[in-house]
Amino acid sequence: MADQEEENKFVNLYRPKDIRLNALETVKEVIKSEKIYYKLKILRSKKIELLEDLKQESKELELLFTKLYQYFPEHKLIEEEKKIIKHKQINKKTKKSKKDSSVTAESELQRLEKTLALIEDKLRKL
Repeated sequence: MADQEEENKFVNLYRPKDIRLNALETVKEVIKSEKIYYKLKILRSKKIELLEDLKQESKELELLFTKLYQYFPEHKLIEEEKKIIKHKQINKKTKKSKKDSSVTAESELQRLEKTLALIEDKLRKL
């Protein structure tokens, strides 16, 4: 009876090479999708950087416009615009900026590329 219990614990695999090949191909697809995800993450971080640059340039433009308005004669509309600009500057100071993790995403992408190359080598050997 002990022999029968030991025999039931093991399962015969038919075509183990095909099973291993399918498993490696599945892992390969998963790594490819992760690679695409990290590329997208890098693009998003670059987009955020570009938007921050755009914000900086718009701030510079606002400063230049305020300097330009100083040379104009005083008028009610100009005074109202100055108040609006001051209000915007106060709101911008209260907001916090986000830090991006593009460096970690790039290192993760390199690691995924290395593992993908290893899996492709294993597939070629089969």
